[in-house]
Amino acid sequence: MGKRIQSAGVNIFQNRLIGTKLNIALGVAGVLTLLGISLAGLVAEHRQWEQLENQEKSKLATLAEGFNQTSSPITISRDKLPDSSELSSLRGDSKSVLIVDQSANVTASLGTVPVGSKFDPSGLVSKALASGTRISVTDLTSENSLVNYTVTPIKNQNILGAIVGIKPVDTQASTAGISKALLEFTAIATPNDLANPKLSPTFPIKIAKEASSKTTVEEFKIEGQSFLIAGAPILNYAGKPIAVFIHGHKYQPPLIFVQVIGIGFIFLIIGYVFALSIVTEIIKSIQKLERSAREYSRGNLTTPIKVSTQDEIGTLANLFNNLIAKLQNSEIEQAEARAQVQAQTIELEDEVGDLLDVVSDLESGNLTVQAQVTDQATGLVADTLNRLIEQLANIMSTVLSTAQQVTQGADSLEQLATSVTQNAQLQSESVAQATKEIENINQLATTASEEAIAANIAVKSAQSAVSLGQEEITKLNNSIALLQEGTTQIVQRLKTLGEFVDLAKQFVQDQKRLSSLTQVVAMNASMIAARAVEQKEPDQFASVAREFEAIASQVNNLATQTSQGLVVLQQRTGFIEIVVSGISQDIKDVTDYVSEFTTGVEQSSQAFKDIKDVTEQVAALGDSVLQSSQEIAVAVQSGVDSIQEIAALAQRSASQSNLTLERSAQMGQLARRLLNDVRFFQLPADKIPQNFLFASTNDNLKEGDN
Repeated sequence: MGKRIQSAGVNIFQNRLIGTKLNIALGVAGVLTLLGISLAGLVAEHRQWEQLENQEKSKLATLAEGFNQTSSPITISRDKLPDSSELSSLRGDSKSVLIVDQSANVTASLGTVPVGSKFDPSGLVSKALASGTRISVTDLTSENSLVNYTVTPIKNQNILGAIVGIKPVDTQASTAGISKALLEFTAIATPNDLANPKLSPTFPIKIAKEASSKTTVEEFKIEGQSFLIAGAPILNYAGKPIAVFIHGHKYQPPLIFVQVIGIGFIFLIIGYVFALSIVTEIIKSIQKLERSAREYSRGNLTTPIKVSTQDEIGTLANLFNNLIAKLQNSEIEQAEARAQVQAQTIELEDEVGDLLDVVSDLESGNLTVQAQVTDQATGLVADTLNRLIEQLANIMSTVLSTAQQVTQGADSLEQLATSVTQNAQLQSESVAQATKEIENINQLATTASEEAIAANIAVKSAQSAVSLGQEEITKLNNSIALLQEGTTQIVQRLKTLGEFVDLAKQFVQDQKRLSSLTQVVAMNASMIAARAVEQKEPDQFASVAREFEAIASQVNNLATQTSQGLVVLQQRTGFIEIVVSGISQDIKDVTDYVSEFTTGVEQSSQAFKDIKDVTEQVAALGDSVLQSSQEIAVAVQSGVDSIQEIAALAQRSASQSNLTLERSAQMGQLARRLLNDVRFFQLPADKIPQNFLFASTNDNLKEGDN
């Protein structure tokens, strides 16, 4: 319920001006202060009444001491009880005096009580004799008259008896009226008086009746005069109220409440005037803040807030001035940052575009292009790419030169194999002719000698060609080793390029993180604006909050543009990765081709080794033929056998020559295929081998296949 009331109050006053709110607050504070002062006056008046009441009760108790029961250890020391002659001296202010013995029997009487009768009203005498103390108490007689009894024990060593004094109490209540001329009065009202309908109308009968059971203090007015009257019951020996003792005096009611209200109202007016002046000064300062805030909302940030006070408003004005200065500096810094980021983005886009053009040329096999090296972030990537292109061009030039040499060697080997085949055929024909014309031994010997010499020469030529082919194979192996080493370098360079691409990715991630931080700054500015709006302050706080929101929106737009530029940069970096992956695949294919070429060269080396062995055998056979020709006259049969052996060897030589021809054709085909693959790359002019022809080798490949 309290929260709903508070919420309703806030909703009523939240849209009002501060001056109105302060005036309302001053009015409410004044009313509450006046109520507090009134309450304080009532409390003070109540406390004063309690003090007066306590004073009257204390005074009434003092006045009523003679009527209520009292006891004291007062006794009369005598050897015997007094007789009738001594009663007059013992009477004092009492109307009647009695002497009673230990049994409360009257032994002497000065009054209406007969001697010899028992006198013990309400057991008072027996109590005094038993306790040995003096007892004084007021009680009612059978006629409802008040009588004061005083019992004083008489003792020697033991209690002998007691002296009983009887004193009637004259109340005169029936005729005792209160006049406004009296300053102070006392009265005693008995039950008969309280029941008397003829009691004076000025007697406080109501107070007397209330005081019959407890002590009462009240204000009583007689003829326009106020009296403060206190009444207390008079108790007998048994503790039963038997009458009422009343005491009163003139009384001037205290005007504490009125005085407090008057003084409080005067001070309230003074305080309100003083507070109103302070509120007016505060409102003026706030109005200055409002005017300055309106200027700031219009975009005028050059006018500072001039508030001379050093209070919270002055502090707020200083904070506003500092905030405006920071906003101005922030706008300048943001403009510079935007210009710098835009320039860097444009420059970075141009450099990445150049790199993409170079990579596109590399993808098409053009190794003559060069990336432009700058001092920006992509400069190191461009320089590395240029070195990679140069190394790749060197490797391709070496591969091209080696492939050309291998092709030429294969052609020479093919010609040599053809020559060896022809020589083998001639040897077969010579052997057949020698077999048919064996009868002419001399002619055959001469012919055999000549053929042997020719065979020897041919074998030497074959040995020379084999030696030359062996050297070419050795060079080819060296070139292949260089090609493999170059391929390894290409792979290493590609790894380096991949690392630079990773660095570019890291750069993109850093830019994204920067964009995220910019967005966080924008979000924080929006949160500050939201808190400023939540403050229950004047409209200038809302204007400043809207300024904060506009700044946060600008920072957020800048972060969005930076993020979009980074997305484009990331897409282009991904394209670089795709191109590098394509280059890696091409180099892998070149490596496969080199491996196949190496296998062919190894097979050719084995063929050359076989040719060498056969040639050595042919050389040995030629020597044998020459020796047989010299000794033909001695052993014709041995010559015939030698001719048969020559025929067999010639057949074997022809078979080996055909195999060599096939191997050389295969090696030539592989060399031409390698040349065709290498021609995919466009090399710089200084990297092209001398006397190299770029003619198509499709026809040669077809011939080799046939």
